[in-house]
Amino acid sequence: MGHEQDVSGRQSVSAPRDLLVEALSARMRESLLAYDRVEAKLRDALGPGARGVSKSSLSRYLDPVRTELPQPSVLAALADIFGVGEDELAQWQEWRRLARVSQKQGSGPRRPETPSRAPADTVAPAGDGAGSAGDVTSDQPSAAASGGSREPFPVRVPQQPGGETAVRPDKPSSRRWWVAAVGVMALVLLAVAGMVGTGMFGPARAPARIEGGAAGSDAAGGCRGVVTLAHAPLRANPCVRVVNGQLELASSVVALQSGTYTVFVWLTDGNTYRPDVPPHRCTVTLQAGQAATCSVRTTPDRPGTSWQAATAARAGQADVPDGWQEFPDVTGTQSGHPVTWPLPSLQPSAVPTTAPLIQGADVEKGTLGEDSRCGPPVQGPAGVVWRVCARVQAAQVSFALKITNVSSAASTLKIRLQYVQAGTFRSCPGWPGTEVMTVAGGQTRITDTKRCSVARAIGVPYAYQGVGWVLPADTSSGTYRLSPTAHIYPDHVIWQPDAL
Repeated sequence: MGHEQDVSGRQSVSAPRDLLVEALSARMRESLLAYDRVEAKLRDALGPGARGVSKSSLSRYLDPVRTELPQPSVLAALADIFGVGEDELAQWQEWRRLARVSQKQGSGPRRPETPSRAPADTVAPAGDGAGSAGDVTSDQPSAAASGGSREPFPVRVPQQPGGETAVRPDKPSSRRWWVAAVGVMALVLLAVAGMVGTGMFGPARAPARIEGGAAGSDAAGGCRGVVTLAHAPLRANPCVRVVNGQLELASSVVALQSGTYTVFVWLTDGNTYRPDVPPHRCTVTLQAGQAATCSVRTTPDRPGTSWQAATAARAGQADVPDGWQEFPDVTGTQSGHPVTWPLPSLQPSAVPTTAPLIQGADVEKGTLGEDSRCGPPVQGPAGVVWRVCARVQAAQVSFALKITNVSSAASTLKIRLQYVQAGTFRSCPGWPGTEVMTVAGGQTRITDTKRCSVARAIGVPYAYQGVGWVLPADTSSGTYRLSPTAHIYPDHVIWQPDAL
């Protein structure tokens, strides 16, 4: 692996309403329940005449653009359905209370983008979610360049080892300004707010991102779930995942009290760490209920070891976590979901010449035929790389999964395909649930588009995306990925993102 120091980073701002939307969306994704099943469970819990429990209401609760606040009783019922603990439910209710206060002060709901029925680009998966944010200050020089991550328009900012980044929340007037901006411009503004930081091991040090968001789980890595930290009034969700040939360690935190905090994240094998190398740190200034994510990408120096992310925090500014020098007693709050490095599919000896590893993170054009797009490649389980695809034709829109096994052995997977129309997740007509698929070594399989094909809406703008899951065969939950969005107008189609 190359030792890159320029790694994309971004910072985003979020109100309590956005945090609630992200948390509910993450739990909905993890449950793998369809909207009608959640509606049925809500009516069982609250009574057949309960209000605010329909599929359309659920869609508004989870839509980052057309957000509606659920009643406390609905939140409590959703917590039971999703298996959420009392602490997380209390956080949901607090975000709802703060969002109500914000509405009364005049912030109001956000206006939908054009086309009016199109899902926002921020419907994209976890790990990329929204959270609290603010201005970025640093005593280190920075330079912006084009990035290679799947976040839109990332900023690459190099930094010398040993640095840190301070983050302050935006003023309310700034928040109102970007909420009123055009959707695409808002995404650009979010993406170009970068931050800098340090990595873990020698030349593999990389800058961090400060961003909000609820974490999900992935076949290669995952997240522990939200827990309260011991040495600061913060709740954290540590995660580890593979990104562009490196391990990304992240700690998404939510402030229980307003203040300035130093969040630490480092690499651990579950028992030991490197006390001689300071952990990566991010300094954040948050109001109660605001969120941020401190993350770093690194290349481990012990091949064959199973790695996790560990996190800790201290109030104010600090160089190391509490008790850092008391090795090996400081273990931090660990992510779980260890990743054995390197992954088999990242080892050149495991890649046959008949199926080279897909390089880059580009949109693929024409895979399903004319006017079709496939999303960037996703590193999947059991040595596979996969994409979610969509195609627009005169009378229909169809979706598929493209799965390439870059290893020499057959891979058995659990797969699922749905689609998004007008911001709502829908089941494919010929694909009722999760299925098991085996892909031979060195082979590529594309699912039958006839199984996930729907009539194209005529005369009114709509936006469509494919939604896919590719998981280990023995797993029952995981993170979805999306195809590029097809914004379909009566006389033309706009893809976002698109291949040049």
